[in-house]
Amino acid sequence: MRRFVGLLLPIALAAAPASAQSTDNQMAQSLMAPYPTGYNAQFAQEFGACAARDVSTYSKAVLKALPASAASDKALFWTVLNSNSCSDKRNYNFNPRALRGPVAEYFLKRDFDLSNWQPKRKPLPVYATPVEADFEKMSADTRAGVAMTVIGTCVFQADPTNSAALFRTTVDTAEEKAAFAALGPSLSKCIASGSQIKMSKFQLRGALAEAAYRTSAATSNGRN
Repeated sequence: MRRFVGLLLPIALAAAPASAQSTDNQMAQSLMAPYPTGYNAQFAQEFGACAARDVSTYSKAVLKALPASAASDKALFWTVLNSNSCSDKRNYNFNPRALRGPVAEYFLKRDFDLSNWQPKRKPLPVYATPVEADFEKMSADTRAGVAMTVIGTCVFQADPTNSAALFRTTVDTAEEKAAFAALGPSLSKCIASGSQIKMSKFQLRGALAEAAYRTSAATSNGRN
């Protein structure tokens, strides 16, 4: 695990300019928007859960696509655009990629029992774990997203109990800070020595939620 992470880091999770070949200027512009921080992160988390619930046609496709891939970006963009039932839609002016974590956490709580990680329903399809040869074909942003999910998987497998405790907290609160502190030892062990990772707690929480979903879904499928 540590060797695999070492191949991908250090990587900064910054929004990249949209491809010049994009045919949707509106989506291209949205991908240049910033990620939320502080109180805005709490708003984005709540908005993402609402959008995941109410725009299921698109949101269910998110975890099936590689992070920051064209398929993921499209699904998230249309999730935002069609979230008419979510309050304060007009105030969502962040990068659509920021919603991948909240979407993953919404489905995690919907589909699994956090007390024992048993499935409550059939899990959604998720992307196949790439092999090392696949990484040269990926964009830097996609490699970064996959790398963070790899780290999240390591942390979740090392400490599923404190991971569950994190998902029971509200974003940007003292309780969330304490939950992250409890996961600190596992996080330190899961990051390759000498690596430098630039990410917010909001991004880390999202990566851990997706990792928990993927791991729990794989375990559930193994029982079938």
